[in-house]
Amino acid sequence: MSKDTVVAVKRALEILIALGQGQPQQSISNLSETLSLPKSTIHRLVTTMEEAGFVKQDPTTRSYALGSRILELGGVMLKQLDLRTLASPYLEELASATRQTVSLAILEETDLIYLENFSRGAVFQMPTQIGLRLSAFCRGLGKAILAFLPQAQQAEVLNKIEFIPHTPKTITDPNEYRKHLAKVLTQGYAIDDEEAAFGCKCIAAPIFDFSGKVVAAVSVSGPAQDFTPQRFSEFTQLVLDTSRKITQAMGGSVAI
Repeated sequence: MSKDTVVAVKRALEILIALGQGQPQQSISNLSETLSLPKSTIHRLVTTMEEAGFVKQDPTTRSYALGSRILELGGVMLKQLDLRTLASPYLEELASATRQTVSLAILEETDLIYLENFSRGAVFQMPTQIGLRLSAFCRGLGKAILAFLPQAQQAEVLNKIEFIPHTPKTITDPNEYRKHLAKVLTQGYAIDDEEAAFGCKCIAAPIFDFSGKVVAAVSVSGPAQDFTPQRFSEFTQLVLDTSRKITQAMGGSVAI
């Protein structure tokens, strides 16, 4: 590949980035000024990219915008982003650091579906095999997802939940539960304080995709006696760090 070709590719990419970050539509003059390139160069490159579908021209304004080919490639990339595969190394790292059970789950209707589970050195391993479906509302993972859903979607899910107590600590009053979710949203993580199973505590944090949508949650769980005030603080920070790493690996940004 010649030096001129490499330069042309670099400039073409700069044009795509400029179209993606600036106004929805930009003229050749605007792109020329933004990128400090001659109008003739901009015109030659956008014409070539238009033929390939990477940019499109508005016939009325003669301005350019990103083309459908960009969306197609983005869709392919998103399909290639497998949550479980992306999350696994971070989950293993978290399990090794805490020596507790680490889980990854998604929300389906009112239930959690567990996608991954690690117990590196944990004395007590939680029975959360891959594919297991459990009630979401009383678990840290479920609360971490529910709290970050859009309000309308959250309300729809909550209306379907049967607030059946699992332990004496389970929150069963819908109004109290909504207030609890508001607290989770504010602090950025959820706690299961022996609400799903007696003698078991859990800390969970949400995971977001490229659009900012909450898609899953990660948690550390184990015997209640292991969650001393000092270790609770340490576990919380580690869970939050892990959720951020997975979110970033998904191409998302952390909203907490």
